[in-house]
Amino acid sequence: MKKLIIIAGIEGSRKELFWWWRPECDAVLISANRQLVKHQRNWRKTSDQLQSMKESLVLLHQSIMEEKNIVYFTTLTHLGIQTYIHQAKSLHYTIELFYLYVPTVQLAIARTQQEVRRGYIGKAPQTIEQHFYRSLRVLQIIQKEADVFYFYDTTASFNPLYVRNNDKIIIDKRKHLQKLV
Repeated sequence: MKKLIIIAGIEGSRKELFWWWRPECDAVLISANRQLVKHQRNWRKTSDQLQSMKESLVLLHQSIMEEKNIVYFTTLTHLGIQTYIHQAKSLHYTIELFYLYVPTVQLAIARTQQEVRRGYIGKAPQTIEQHFYRSLRVLQIIQKEADVFYFYDTTASFNPLYVRNNDKIIIDKRKHLQKLV
């Protein structure tokens, strides 16, 4: 069965690290950051970020139309992904959503600054703060679209707090996070 796997979370949620911990062998990996690096763009320039985001969405669309297995990395800060989820569902994809939760804005900023010091792509602290709240709002809508939904706390490691397969709840350890998912 074809899969669209969405690895979502704000900056500092360690999306790429999470995926290498749980690889899907025959999937196309798509992210705006990969496009930035591939084309040697400047992550500090908004125009370069937007160009890379557009290219990643084109790749996502093409990969769905070619019926490939896909892993798509996103901050989940807008509802645009819904279009691609609906497109994939119309082609009988299974949608798996992994949300990697960072519990505080400060932790997300600190992790991102660490990554930048090591040569990785970063974002301004104000942007990370905006993404923190926006991503959680979008998550409340998008998680309902997923066939399988995983919610991980990334405070110390990747700790699953909630897992739902269609309508069946497999794990529910999110008592203090009821409003989020």
